[in-house]
Amino acid sequence: MPQPTTCAPATAGGARVRIRMSLVMKQHFAAGVLASLTTFLMSAAQAQEASGWPQSHLDTVQVTATRFGEQAQEVPLSISVVRGEELRARGATDLRTALSTLGGVSVAMGGDRGPAGAVPGLLGVREIDDLLLLIDGVPAGGVFFPTFEAISLINVERIEVLRGTAPVYFGTTAFAGTINVVHYPAGQADANATLRYGSFGGLSAGAAWVLSNGEIQQSLSGEISNDPTADPRGGYKRALLSYRAATELAGGKARMDLNVMSLRQRPLSPTPLDDSGHLATDLPIDFNQNPADAKLDTRRVQLVGGYEKTVLLGRWGTTLSITRGNEESIRGFLNDGFREATGDNASGVVQSRHLSDVFFDTHLTDRLTPWLWVTYGLNELYGSARQSSQSFTYVAPLDGSAPAPSSAGTPTGTTTLSDSRNFFGAYVQTRLRLSEDASVLAGLRWNRTRETRTATDADNNLVSQSQRTTRFSGSLGGQLKVWNDTNGDLDDVFIHASVGTTFQPPQLDFAAQAGASPLL
Repeated sequence: MPQPTTCAPATAGGARVRIRMSLVMKQHFAAGVLASLTTFLMSAAQAQEASGWPQSHLDTVQVTATRFGEQAQEVPLSISVVRGEELRARGATDLRTALSTLGGVSVAMGGDRGPAGAVPGLLGVREIDDLLLLIDGVPAGGVFFPTFEAISLINVERIEVLRGTAPVYFGTTAFAGTINVVHYPAGQADANATLRYGSFGGLSAGAAWVLSNGEIQQSLSGEISNDPTADPRGGYKRALLSYRAATELAGGKARMDLNVMSLRQRPLSPTPLDDSGHLATDLPIDFNQNPADAKLDTRRVQLVGGYEKTVLLGRWGTTLSITRGNEESIRGFLNDGFREATGDNASGVVQSRHLSDVFFDTHLTDRLTPWLWVTYGLNELYGSARQSSQSFTYVAPLDGSAPAPSSAGTPTGTTTLSDSRNFFGAYVQTRLRLSEDASVLAGLRWNRTRETRTATDADNNLVSQSQRTTRFSGSLGGQLKVWNDTNGDLDDVFIHASVGTTFQPPQLDFAAQAGASPLL
């Protein structure tokens, strides 16, 4: 069997340079040009000699399905790995192009989270809250909604996609699948600078560096982009910065990550339905029903700390992540019967939202016997949201011209919302190797969830709700090797089957009337 492979990051030392340019003309922009320039690829380690047979991305060690550090092909679950070097070779700049080669996976860009967002489809399901998004093993917005708009492909080591129920040790659940975007650790980096220019004036630049690789390992990566759309009133500007540090401490390894994002979006609009329930065809192409000053601006700061050490009971790991975010939005939609309306035909809302997420996990992993691995631990995922909403009505011209700013609209009421969610759980996962060709993976989690919500409606009526739920979730999978390639020029062939049970809290859509939505 080929040895496990990982992406080869840069450390320190010699250098090599790679330049790639591409030119693409787009249909809706005759002078549109998409040029991708990748330069200054620095690598201190000399390229290793190729092995005697081709290596596959299936040989990459994954960390999403299990904490045992197994190869993807050894896991009795449906997991795929896309390596960072493959993403850069294909010029992938967003999640849709990054996952385009995976069978059964499709990604629609945009959605309720704005043009910078994405809505992946796994197992034939395309609902954003059906998925668990991890960024470097930490749930990204898992309490309320996955924050796909926060994904950066700069300095990505690999992306792991797990189909089916989420693993038992991430604090929140999802039944459609898990996407884990893994960046290079501190002291390693892809060490490149990328410049991209595209249609409609799109422009982005990104880079990653190794700052130090001695007693303290440090690396830095960042990206800034301006991505307009065919609709001149749509698009987004985003800036991302990530600093990573690690050092040996008390016989173990401590790490710290700081991630900062600033995102300014001009949202697009869904296509309205006609009287027969089909998409309307009598409105201009790219019709934007938002008020003229529509926006969806986000500022987010995340601090992650971790520690790993080998102790008497096994390999101990602990992670603490704290995320704070602020969102300011102005959006609007056409009312029912908007064609017959003689005055205001659309309703909008001005919102201010403050979000906090805390993720804590501690666990032990040990190989009890040569044929039995076990991981057990507990974690807490906490989230809180505070929101104020000012509703208004306005006129959205059906000829496609920009409506008046929302400040000129007619106020219709103010609402407030305060919501907190706690997901606490204890879990155990075992890996049992029955023989050289057969193995079993089993996981069980005890969940205790709690949500508390307080809201005031437009008439200043107070509504308070609280609910607690205790339940179990888990999964069971088996795998059998049916082909062993003794020459080593092909990967071994496995068949696997798995079954899981999980639960999913409803997504809080943060509409002006969100206080009336159901709890867990």
